Amino acid sequence: MKRRLLRILCTVVALLSLDSAIGSWSAGAARPELFVTRPDSGAALRLLVVFPGYRMPGAMLSEAFGAHLGPSDAMIVVGHSVHGVDVELTFREVLHAIETIDPPVGALRVYGGSMGGMSAVDFLRRYQRAGAGYGRVTLFLDTAPSSPATVARPLWAVPAVSWFRGGPAVNALVHMVPGTVGPADMEPSADPDLVAAAGRAGRRYPLSALLGQASYIASFQPPSPAELACVDRAYFLHGRDPQLDPIIIIDGALAGWRQVLPQLQEVVIEGRAGQWHLPLIERPQETMAILSNFADSRPPYPGERSAEGGQAGTGQREERGEEHDARQQAVVDKRAHGRLTAAG
Repeated sequence: MKRRLLRILCTVVALLSLDSAIGSWSAGAARPELFVTRPDSGAALRLLVVFPGYRMPGAMLSEAFGAHLGPSDAMIVVGHSVHGVDVELTFREVLHAIETIDPPVGALRVYGGSMGGMSAVDFLRRYQRAGAGYGRVTLFLDTAPSSPATVARPLWAVPAVSWFRGGPAVNALVHMVPGTVGPADMEPSADPDLVAAAGRAGRRYPLSALLGQASYIASFQPPSPAELACVDRAYFLHGRDPQLDPIIIIDGALAGWRQVLPQLQEVVIEGRAGQWHLPLIERPQETMAILSNFADSRPPYPGERSAEGGQAGTGQREERGEEHDARQQAVVDKRAHGRLTAAG
């Protein structure tokens, strides 16, 4: 009996080793793919840089968000590599893309959803170190963990298993495991084909990608306030009933981000249920309306070029047209206890 169990164990180890070897052989560089949307008007007066969650397809999120951009809005969506997160390479490539668009100073908005919030902050600490060439930014952290401890799923075992790449056999088994995020209600304007395609793409991610995501989160070091001096205004977005989020411990994450971003404001998206986690492709208009309204709510600082290209203090905003304004409008209720409620 013992010999039989030993033979079975040796066989399983041999098969897992072979499967991992195949996965390692097929692994590539952790180079992100950028999806750039240039403004219809030809000149970018605002630029949104999007760091999505790890398993959210960048191309499909770019298409979903792109339908709600203004005529003078540009956007860069970062598509994470399935081979891991290379923070330095991501910074260089995103900064280069920003330079090719060349937005006005003060027109940069950075959005990070779920794990993408950590990626956004890692980008900004390097942007600050490089001199913040495009001025101060508005930062949106959407349901983003502030440390490994604010992730509901345990990460203690990640360093011990991160060497395992996984091959076709293990990945096939992983794809059969049901997810923990509940299906979200789609907005009337959402593209059901795009939502279905994004769901299929997310389920095809290999085990190495999941381990790479977990390893990045486990190694994340929160920045100091000085490292994020380039952030002008900061908002933390989440759905109603945040305690129902299946992935992120919202209260802990919010408290952690406030330690490094004292100006951080909490925004509750009333139309988003907590158990949906981050339904961006299902509900892009809801999120983009909030980004537009909060990012455009202050005049430029003295010395900054305004989004219209004039000097600061003019207080003017670009006319976007009645149809776009109707899509982007969010109702904002400022409450005495410091939370903002956004209802689409």
